[in-house]
Amino acid sequence: MDLTSPLFLFAFLPLFMLVYLISSPQIRLYVVVAASIVFLTLGQSSALLWLGGILIAGYALGRAIARARNAGHTGKAWLILGIGLNIVLLSFFKILTAYGSDALRWLQVSHTWIKPIAGLAVPLGLSFVTFQAISYLVDVWRGRTRTNKLVFFEDESADRRGQLAQVKIDKTGPWSMSGTINN
Repeated sequence: MDLTSPLFLFAFLPLFMLVYLISSPQIRLYVVVAASIVFLTLGQSSALLWLGGILIAGYALGRAIARARNAGHTGKAWLILGIGLNIVLLSFFKILTAYGSDALRWLQVSHTWIKPIAGLAVPLGLSFVTFQAISYLVDVWRGRTRTNKLVFFEDESADRRGQLAQVKIDKTGPWSMSGTINN
């Protein structure tokens, strides 16, 4: 479905907006996700596989980073792998779009193998999802909380950068929290 098609403008969009506006705030995120899946399925169903794969791989790599950090490692290798995979996939589709099958000639493989790959369409929203996945991986690596808030505290006794610490939260804000270290 194209964003300028009558089906989108006069059926899908008004129906989505109506459902979104009458939904309770607790389920609006699910309404948006469901509408996105329906939109992608009607417009470009192959995009669901690519975007779903990016999301699942990003989540798995984020968990690997968190496990590495909890084990006392930096998790930097998982971060580099995740960023690299996302950039390679995005570059592949952008180069393929710009130059077509000629961009794949340097691979020195059979033309019968290149032709189906060159026919792939760039998934709608690929750049957005790719950069969101990279942002998520960096946030996990930097040690953001589950609610995506930074926790600030002072500790005179040691340098605790990159370590887990028990902190009593004294003040919360929209993007960060501050507290005192529990000894």
